Amino acid sequence: MSHDIACLCGALRLRLDGAPLLGFWCHCADCRAAHGAAYVGVALWPAAGLHILEGTPATFTIRDLPRAFCPACGTRMFARVPGTDSVGIVASRLPEGAFAPAFHIHCAEAVASVRDALTHYARLPSAFGGDDRLCDW
Repeated sequence: MSHDIACLCGALRLRLDGAPLLGFWCHCADCRAAHGAAYVGVALWPAAGLHILEGTPATFTIRDLPRAFCPACGTRMFARVPGTDSVGIVASRLPEGAFAPAFHIHCAEAVASVRDALTHYARLPSAFGGDDRLCDW
């Protein structure tokens, strides 16, 4: 299975081979600032599955997370997750039905509560090095 994705202007095109490892919604202040959104959908993908088909992404770093975007239109595309062999793909770039979030993270930093059936971690789940503390909305 593969997905071809592109920025809004089409100058940066990527192919994602295989399937995502998992999906989640992030409410951290860094993601909110980088995307200008209340929270951001992220599909964690094996880094070996990301292939640049056209264009060259530009990057900027907030703290230690390098984020790649289209230099022509500014569309945020992915982030290389330090210390792992994975990339976080911005879920809004994926085709409909390709993003299946399993939980929310950094809910203690959320600007508004989100009420859904998913687990809401105050910071991070233990699988991400967190303490599994939940946010009670």
